[in-house]
Amino acid sequence: MSGIGNLPNIGRALEEKLKQASMDESACLNMLYALEGALQGIRWHYLLEEDKEDLKKFFESVKI
Repeated sequence: MSGIGNLPNIGRALEEKLKQASMDESACLNMLYALEGALQGIRWHYLLEEDKEDLKKFFESVKI
């Protein structure tokens, strides 16, 4: 499994669905930041730089 598949509660099936969702042409890095901020209960502007870098690497790895 890739990095996202190593997260708690993310099995192979959900990992594949998340990757498929990331193929949405309207998806962008800021959308991913916004989702992560929502999960953490903060505005995306306040995400740790390390978190942003990890999200950027993931986004680039799944974007076609």
